[in-house]
Amino acid sequence: MRRALLALAAVGLLAACEDGPAQVFTPNEGDPSQQNGFKPADPWFQDGEKSYDYTGGQGDSVDRARFCDEREMTDTINTMVSKPIIPDVSMGGIPMWSAGGTPTHANDLIGRPEDGKFCDPDVYSNALTWGPTYEIIAFINEETKLIETLVATSGYLGKLEGKYTAEDDSKMNITMQMRDRVRIGAVQLDKYSSSANQAATKNSWLNHDRIVEMYKMIRESFFGASKFAAGTDDCFATQICGVIYTAPDESQPQTTLVLFRDSGIYLAFSPEGHLIEVDIEPVKVAQFETSVELSMLDAGGKLAPKLKSHSRVGCDLDLSGQSFASFKSACVAADDVRTLPRAAYDVYAARDAVDVNFNGVTLSYQRQVTKDTLFKDGERPADTDKLFGLGFYRDLNAPVKEFVPADIAALYKAKLEARLTALVASKPGHPLGTYKVALPADLGTTPEPIGALYYNGGSSSFVDDVVAQVRALYASMTLSQQRAAPEVLHPVFLIEPFVDAVLSAFTGGKSDAVGTFKGFEITNDRRWSIGMVSFEQDGVPMRLVVQYSLNYGAITAVSLEAGASQIDQQYDTLLASLDSFATYYGAEYSWAADANGDPLNPLGLGGTGIKVEGSDRKLGTVDISLKISDAAPLQLRVPGTVMADQGGFFKQVRGERFEFVPAHDVRLYGRETQMVFYVTEIRLSNGESGCDLAGGCLVQTVGSVHQPSFKGTLSLCNGLDIEFGDDLRAKIDSWASKQGQSAFSECEIVYNYSANGNLLSSVTSLANKISFDTDDGRAIAVSIWQ
Repeated sequence: MRRALLALAAVGLLAACEDGPAQVFTPNEGDPSQQNGFKPADPWFQDGEKSYDYTGGQGDSVDRARFCDEREMTDTINTMVSKPIIPDVSMGGIPMWSAGGTPTHANDLIGRPEDGKFCDPDVYSNALTWGPTYEIIAFINEETKLIETLVATSGYLGKLEGKYTAEDDSKMNITMQMRDRVRIGAVQLDKYSSSANQAATKNSWLNHDRIVEMYKMIRESFFGASKFAAGTDDCFATQICGVIYTAPDESQPQTTLVLFRDSGIYLAFSPEGHLIEVDIEPVKVAQFETSVELSMLDAGGKLAPKLKSHSRVGCDLDLSGQSFASFKSACVAADDVRTLPRAAYDVYAARDAVDVNFNGVTLSYQRQVTKDTLFKDGERPADTDKLFGLGFYRDLNAPVKEFVPADIAALYKAKLEARLTALVASKPGHPLGTYKVALPADLGTTPEPIGALYYNGGSSSFVDDVVAQVRALYASMTLSQQRAAPEVLHPVFLIEPFVDAVLSAFTGGKSDAVGTFKGFEITNDRRWSIGMVSFEQDGVPMRLVVQYSLNYGAITAVSLEAGASQIDQQYDTLLASLDSFATYYGAEYSWAADANGDPLNPLGLGGTGIKVEGSDRKLGTVDISLKISDAAPLQLRVPGTVMADQGGFFKQVRGERFEFVPAHDVRLYGRETQMVFYVTEIRLSNGESGCDLAGGCLVQTVGSVHQPSFKGTLSLCNGLDIEFGDDLRAKIDSWASKQGQSAFSECEIVYNYSANGNLLSSVTSLANKISFDTDDGRAIAVSIWQ
């Protein structure tokens, strides 16, 4: 999924560069540009050599294998940082769009100034940067190399400036420049304000009325909008404008972010009100998504998501298997040359599906692939590819039939009260055990877009108020009462029941049913709560994910999928033949390698169901023969790395060491179940285990299995079962207190931490050769090895 939350310190994102000692080098023997369908006019580097004793001066660009010499590079940067910022068009003179209407490709930016290009940036896997302190950053898609975001940092000199039409028809000028405060006419916005003291701080860059003025300037100056009619300009009421406070106590001056969702603009301010960063994104609003309504359930209460467009009559999308051709026919006008070129196409790791990303909607298309029909990076769906997934974001100003604030508030009340009661169940009379959420009368009773549970006509959130009330109650308790419930202070503990309530509302209660997989994930920065649910409906696997951002204080993204892929079907075939999985949620929720040492499981440890036969370095894939039943082996091309390219895995051994084991890396990624198999090679002598070859036999067996997101129950130690989302330290402590120190010692549990020692990254049982990866201490992934 796209839409990771914008980082205020954009330069930090450059750490995503793939270089590093832990990375495995995988050579690409082809031309990546041609593989991805691009044929840039110029290469990135010119021919030439430079001797070690050359001491510089002008005219050295070819000798240094660079496009520009030092003076040209300096002149180019000086020109770039002085350019105006033009939303949806350019920053630093860098165009967001190519002449053909597609996002600009990175290769088209690098070259000679007289050719309209930008000399020699610092090149990272996910960005190009210009300037000694990264004054300009162009974030690019790592697969397609297309521009996704342009960033100006504090050294940028150009302005974001324009006018809007005031009520008296006069033109009001607004100027925004780095290291300066916003100026509206003659007024300088120099006051800090929180969401609670708007009225007292009219001259604040965070005052909603002032932000509305900025919004009107942006729409009139850069998007051709006419003067806003009275009553139609409140971009907060329509959730187009937003403010993000980066610290819990809004009353304290802090770094803040102002965003304009329909214009792709994000403004970062220092606590003193100085503009310190501007981000602009390509605006990909398609006609069909400008006026939309959404529903999750059908008349019978079954999960059956539908998107109905009012701006493109006849464009109605669901997950019944509609083809990409039918989408184009119903939702894109024949003369529309902007919609499809402006969309972003993110190919899945398995190369059997692609996300088509618009501004507020993502459509996921799947194909039944063969070796020759895998998706290439950035490739559009074929006409026959089928729609299996639908995602939407807070950018989409569309009501969702099941997102009714009053109804979800009632679900939240029940789930939060139950969580607090369970938390202090062993402490009779504890104040949290009897706490009741008061449901206000001024919550909306009609469908609204996803976001926060706002009161009628206001911008304050019911959930925020409940969190504040519980925290206030906690602060008033005695020290012993507080020690019984420290979880209340965790940023997500009081939010997770809200995410759970949305899952329940959007599935018609099926997320709460027995036999349904439901899990919650927290990122290590504790700023996200992600809820996910999987269940079968009329024999069809259904999946729903809901994301809540504490930075936005709202639900920001929802994604739904239906059906299975070719890989999922293979897992189902295997699991149906293994009796050991009968007690799990269902075949499609189980872990194919959990039959540790079971000779009947060809994908378990020591299994021989995967044979690696070759690789395609251009696509990063391996060719395998997959045999999991009596039927003929299935020939597949899947993501992976062969042993010859330094493929392998690390297993943890005694002494808290990690030992590297050479192996083929085979990734069998389905929609419902994703697995990584490490296939080792063993040389058997003639006469050993049925080998009758004079030179011996080379046998491939599964040496380790990793599951990035697991379902079902797995045992870390005897009597210690772990499920997705479990707090590992708390669960181990509880188990050890009952089983005794000897059980703990026999299991040989090791806690592994990040390099700087402040984050628990995994928990391992050396005795049982199993390890759980963690986010914020919760189990999210699992590995086993021989």
